[in-house]
Amino acid sequence: MKRKINYKIIKIIEDTFNVKINDSYEEISSDTIEEWDSLGQINLIMEIEKYFDVKFPTELIPLMDSAEKIQEQLEKMGKI
Repeated sequence: MKRKINYKIIKIIEDTFNVKINDSYEEISSDTIEEWDSLGQINLIMEIEKYFDVKFPTELIPLMDSAEKIQEQLEKMGKI
């Protein structure tokens, strides 16, 4: 069973990439959103950091290429 993604993460992804995500269980990643390139990754992480008041370690940022991985990191940091 796929994991349900936090609504706010989905909303930030939608706003950052100007896309509509219809299902909070679908695969949301750089593989499925065309606009999610390296520059988009930086913009997305900046928005996530701003909203959740967190700073991700630089070495983790390239690895956070899906909504699920972003959510996992936020959970580890106690932000959601």
